[in-house]
Amino acid sequence: MTLLSSTLLVAGLAVPALAFADDPNQTPVQTPAPKAELTTAAPAGTPGVDEDGIDIRIDFGTARGLTLPGEWNNIDNYRGVTPDLIDFNTGLSTGASIDGLGGFWRSFVADDGPTFPEQDWYVHPASGDAAGIDTGAASSYLISGLPEGEYTVEVIAARTTFDYLNTFTIGGVLANRTFLGTPVFTPWGAASHGLADGNWLIWDGVVADGGAIQLDLQADPGTLGILNAMRISMTGGGCRVDLDGDGSLTIFDFLAFQNLFDAGDLTADFDGDGALTLFDFLAFQNEFDAGCE
Repeated sequence: MTLLSSTLLVAGLAVPALAFADDPNQTPVQTPAPKAELTTAAPAGTPGVDEDGIDIRIDFGTARGLTLPGEWNNIDNYRGVTPDLIDFNTGLSTGASIDGLGGFWRSFVADDGPTFPEQDWYVHPASGDAAGIDTGAASSYLISGLPEGEYTVEVIAARTTFDYLNTFTIGGVLANRTFLGTPVFTPWGAASHGLADGNWLIWDGVVADGGAIQLDLQADPGTLGILNAMRISMTGGGCRVDLDGDGSLTIFDFLAFQNLFDAGDLTADFDGDGALTLFDFLAFQNEFDAGCE
C-alpha cells in the first residue's frame, strides 16, 4: 500500500498530511449524477409545526442516496446555506437553516456497507456518505432560526477502514455522553468508536442562544475529519422534566420517567453520570418540584 505525503496550511501553520492512497476521500471529488428533486417543504411559519416537538434530522451527503425524503434533510450544499430545514415528524419547514460557513467541507465516502446498525433514530443510508474535511483542518456548521430553548444534539461520525480522529464541540463544549453510555473519547475515532460499536456523541441541554447552535469539527493532525449525520431535537420546550411534552408537569411525567428508566434509556440519566441509579430519581423529583418557567 503506497503512502502519500502532502502539506496542508492550517491557521498559518504547515501541517504534514499522511494518508493512504486507496482512501477514496483522498481522491478528487467527482460531480454527482443529477438527482430527482424533492417536493418542496411547506414555507416557514406554516401552521402545524409544533415548536415544542421540533426534531431535525440531517444526512450530510447524497452519494449513497437519500435518507427518507420528506422526513430527513439531505444536505449536499456542504459549504453554503441550506434553508427551510424540515421537521421529521411533520415534514413541514421549521424555518431553520444550516450554513457550512464557507469552510473546508466536501463530499466524503463513509460507511461502505453500510454496516452501522439501524437503531433509535438512525436509519440507512445516512452513514454511507458524509461531509468531510482535510487532514488537520477545522470547519463548522451553524444551525440558525431555531425557536429559543434547550435541545439535545446528536452527531454520528462513522467510517469503515480508516479511523479518522475527530474532535467535535458545540459552543466550545465536548459531548457529555454517548448513545451506548460509553465514555466520550476525545478525539472520537470514526471506525474505532463510531462504526465498530454503532455509537455516537450526544450533547444534552444545549441552549439555542439567539436561535442558533454551532457545531465545530477539528480533524486530528494525522487524519481527515468526517460528519455523517446529525439530530437536533427540542427537549420539552426547554423543560426536560416535561417528558410527555404536554406543557405541564403531571403524574404522567413521573410515569414516563419510570418507563424510560426501566427501559435503560439514558434520557432518564438526570444526574448525567452515564448510569441509571437512585440518584436519577432524586434529580428528576427535584427538577419536577422546582417546576418549569
